[in-house]
Amino acid sequence: MNTSAWIINLIAIGCLAWAFFTNRQLALTGLKKGLRTLADIAPITVVVVSFVAIVLAFVTPESIGTVLGESSGIEGILVALGLGAVVHMPALLGFPIAGKVLANGGAAGPVAAFITSLTMIGIFTIPLEIKVLGKRFALARNIISAAMAFVIAIMIGVLL
Repeated sequence: MNTSAWIINLIAIGCLAWAFFTNRQLALTGLKKGLRTLADIAPITVVVVSFVAIVLAFVTPESIGTVLGESSGIEGILVALGLGAVVHMPALLGFPIAGKVLANGGAAGPVAAFITSLTMIGIFTIPLEIKVLGKRFALARNIISAAMAFVIAIMIGVLL
């Protein structure tokens, strides 16, 4: 475990100890809710992580480098942006996937496109957005989000 993980874990343990010290019943209630939430997200997390592991077992680092690597250019960014917009999973699961892609030859620009589009574009939520916010606003928000994800990916690709 790296230093940051140790610090975060120590802070979390300290906060939990403080919570028990101040209000034991409320701390227990919070722990129970947290464990319930963990149990709720565990199945999808296992499925997504397993899927990524299987894909990475069959996809070579060279092919990742070709599609999403430094030489992929704008096309790699657009592919990653499209994948992020279409994939429907919690953003928290996107970060380990992004790390694996980077470790296997992916470039920072396409990875940034994937993460930003994953969090900002809602292909599967557009019907709900249209119903609640209106068609014009929902479409404008998603188009602007896609443009911003593209700009962010270009900036990250240039800076890194």
